[in-house]
Amino acid sequence: MKNKFKYKYSTAFKIILFAFLFAWLAIFAINMMRVANLFIFYSRDIIAEITCILASLFAIAVWFCLFNLKYVITDKIALKFGFIDIIKGKFRVDKTIKIVQATNQDKLYINLIVDDQPHIALINVHPDDFESFANYVRSKNPKVLFDQAEIEEKEE
Repeated sequence: MKNKFKYKYSTAFKIILFAFLFAWLAIFAINMMRVANLFIFYSRDIIAEITCILASLFAIAVWFCLFNLKYVITDKIALKFGFIDIIKGKFRVDKTIKIVQATNQDKLYINLIVDDQPHIALINVHPDDFESFANYVRSKNPKVLFDQAEIEEKEE
């Protein structure tokens, strides 16, 4: 069984992510051409060009980390941004009570105890991975229940 599950983004957010990537790739390419004095691009300030190149490389690295965001399950459920756990180890597998698949929404909810308080969290994985995610958590903690239900969203 796999213990890594890719984070699922909405289509609109993916479009924004790719627009962000193409913009920073263009900034990188233009500044590289300025540093090399290629075509019609000539450098007036080499320090500014190098700074833009470094900033664009950093932005592209952030993009790759964001695009490869994933849940990793060990003794806790971690949401990994590169090497950083975004939820800081608060979601422990041994504190998980129940996993509910919302059949009418294609969403997965997890009920667990965090700091002695009950919490419900949305797990954004692809619907094809719902059962494998739940089965992996249940293999780590057999007390976890898995249920499918229709969940109504409250309109405010």
